[in-house]
Amino acid sequence: MTLSKSRRWLILSLVVLVVVGVPLVLSLDGRGVMDVNVTTVRPRVVHATVLASGMLEYRHQVELQPQVIGEVVSIPVHEGERVRRGQVVLRLDPRTYLAQVRRYEAQVRMQRLSIREARLSLANLERTWRRDRMIYRRGLLAAEAYDQARNAYDEARLTLASQEQALHVAEAELEAAREELALTVVRSPIGGVVALLNVKRGETVISGTTNIVGSELMTIGDPQAVLARVMVDEADIARVRDGERARVVAVAYPESPFVGRVVFVATSATPIPGQTGNGFEVKILLAHTAGFRLDPGLDCRASIDVASSGPRLSVPVAAVLYGRVHHAVRSIDAVGKPYVYLDVHGRARRVAVRLGIANDTWQSILGGLRAGERVVSGPYKALHALYPGVPLRVVRALTELPARDR
Repeated sequence: MTLSKSRRWLILSLVVLVVVGVPLVLSLDGRGVMDVNVTTVRPRVVHATVLASGMLEYRHQVELQPQVIGEVVSIPVHEGERVRRGQVVLRLDPRTYLAQVRRYEAQVRMQRLSIREARLSLANLERTWRRDRMIYRRGLLAAEAYDQARNAYDEARLTLASQEQALHVAEAELEAAREELALTVVRSPIGGVVALLNVKRGETVISGTTNIVGSELMTIGDPQAVLARVMVDEADIARVRDGERARVVAVAYPESPFVGRVVFVATSATPIPGQTGNGFEVKILLAHTAGFRLDPGLDCRASIDVASSGPRLSVPVAAVLYGRVHHAVRSIDAVGKPYVYLDVHGRARRVAVRLGIANDTWQSILGGLRAGERVVSGPYKALHALYPGVPLRVVRALTELPARDR
């Protein structure tokens, strides 16, 4: 039993030696000096962020769908062309709808003729009825003959009213036919750019159906206002608010992040494609997009600021280490009490710190450091192998904050 316990201690000692000793040896030069990077401690505004991915779209964007069935006979615009509001962008074959209009026009004319005929008949029957009434009152006409004249007059009045209503029906049908004919000419409802063209001349388009070929004509949007439509995980959505600042990186411009503001946060969750959890749709309006081709559907990723530290002392996230309780091995994971190493007159000094808000790059410090101090921020092997008092040689000093975090 004693031998087994001794072996366990021996194995543990070897592990500690490998974990601590090997990086230390690799980090030291021949004179026992450790090469490190340092960063000057100074106030910075650190933004806590929520990450999300999605795609770009125009803020003012419409998808034109056919309102009638027909063959495409003309497309006077092409993809990428700028169009005006009300400009003709597509024409369908109008012959069927033109024939329908002509048929209803003929019905309207026939109905008007029928009304004229009914009015003439009513006028004749009215004169007959008035004459028979005078004769009947003088006792010169039988009651049966008078009743027949009055009934004929009443029927003529009903016939005229029926013909007038039939005219209204025919006129309504004619109006509907003319509207359908007008729908064979498709006009742009907004000014913008033809972002997507889904049909070709000679194809047949279908109205009232989606997600099939021929159900969508084209997409027109205003490139002056571009949105990033991203999906935020349900675990993070409670921290996202309208008006929050965000940075968006489009796949086409990885070196040119765009600044934007959250303008829409969905109130209901939807499944995230390719993931098991749900997410909430968030829209970010981008600023200063002139000169960039940001087409709808372009993939992007967003970093949404959800909290800010204000101007506080900060250090690189990589500079913060954590001391494990009852363990000899230091850790860069967030376990135990946080501390950093300072470069003080060429030697490492361990200093405990209190942490504030952090993002992927910077960690704000609430206590333990002063402005102007030099904190050891890398490289990784040196950070892992540091110990108090070790001689340091600065190979790179990082003093400036990346522009995106200013």
